[in-house]
Formats: sequence, C-alpha cells, structure tokens
Amino acid sequence: MSANDNFTALFGAPLGDVSAAFIGDSTRPNDHLGILELAQFEEIQKHTGNEVVRSGVSFLVDVHRTVSRLAKLGLGGQPTSAEIEGEHWATVHDADGVIVVLIPLSTSIRATF
Repeated sequence: MSANDNFTALFGAPLGDVSAAFIGDSTRPNDHLGILELAQFEEIQKHTGNEVVRSGVSFLVDVHRTVSRLAKLGLGGQPTSAEIEGEHWATVHDADGVIVVLIPLSTSIRATF
C-alpha cells in the first residue's frame, strides 16, 4: 500500500493538495513542542460533499494513549487509523466535525516560522 493509499484510508478520501500552516515557538529546542498545524483539505470536501471537513488541525502526540484517553472520555468519535511511513496515525473529529489528526511524536516535521 502506498503512502497515498494510506492517507486515503486515514481521511476517507484522496488527500490531494493540502494547504497547511505550522504555528509554534521556533525557539524551543525540540521542534515537536508547542507546534500546531492548521490544514485545509479541498479534495476531501469534493469527495465527501461535507463542508465541515475542509479544514482540520493536527497534533504531535502519543497516538495510542491519546486515542485511548479520548475513548474513555467519550470524545472524538470512532477513530480512523493508518500506517504512514511506518508510523501509526489516527484521525478523530471534534464536536463540530472538524478533522483532528493525531501524528506520532516520532514523526519529524520541520516547520518554517
């Protein structure tokens, strides 16, 4: 399965082009701390017809612990997960249906601030 197929499984539609902005403190020694990604998923909206899923946020977290905690709290709905480049990613939805992407802490994301 290709990375693109895995993203399709994770988001329920072809990922297509994603516009993303990373917000955080570039002075922190660990580039994973305090980084929030805001994303816009135009292709997903086209395939699902759901206006709500045009945008989302992602967080670098311990995915398994976060999904487990959300389930205990009754939040996030039924998670969707996929292996992306050997890492376990998941998506959940907030109360308004916005996509929340849970990215493993071990993923290397270099942000430009």
